[in-house]
Amino acid sequence: MDAKATDLPRMKLIQLLRGLQPIASQNQSITMKRSSFTRYGDTFDSVFENNEKITLSRADVFKAFSQDPAVGALKAIAWGFPRGNRPGGRTLQAAINAIPFMLKQIESPNYLTREIYEKINSLPDVKNGVTTKLLHFSGITTQDGHRAQIYDSRIHQYLMHVRPEEYAPLIATMRPSTSFPSADQYLNYLRITEAVMTGAGYEDPSSVEIYMFTNAPGKRSARHKSGT
Repeated sequence: MDAKATDLPRMKLIQLLRGLQPIASQNQSITMKRSSFTRYGDTFDSVFENNEKITLSRADVFKAFSQDPAVGALKAIAWGFPRGNRPGGRTLQAAINAIPFMLKQIESPNYLTREIYEKINSLPDVKNGVTTKLLHFSGITTQDGHRAQIYDSRIHQYLMHVRPEEYAPLIATMRPSTSFPSADQYLNYLRITEAVMTGAGYEDPSSVEIYMFTNAPGKRSARHKSGT
């Protein structure tokens, strides 16, 4: 079944996902070139090693994070921004500089709280497009066991324009023009996404997130390749 969420804007997301094959989230990957990151000197050498071109999957980033969080954080940033810059050509330098601070915040306690979310989003020029990727790939969960997921402009676009029924309580608290969720909004997003996953019969909430990311209306086709 080849359905698009934008074709069925009033359908419950759970019902839509039940008719689709679950996305193998760990296989979602992106190819990137070393030359896109040379502006940062040798910062990304541990990401590319001796290669001029690499393909990173979510599984690769999770593995790197578990072995060395500092390298994992760099891979998470490269995976999320494969052209070596943020939208509009803006530099990644602030995000790179913030890595030690962000990693320190998620070291203890080993679960995600409002305070941790607020701290890692407290630095200038480093917000959810970067921070939720680091939270996700760190493997951190809330005290209720809700796994951290990516929340970027594409997810925000999907929620604001498709307005899936399950996310109605969250959407009611958000503005279309503000893609940065508060701590309470982000934690609510995680809770609802886990519930959608369960209702759809999926095993990984990232499959839900990837579906929304891929089908964000008004956005160009995603460069990340979804796993199957």
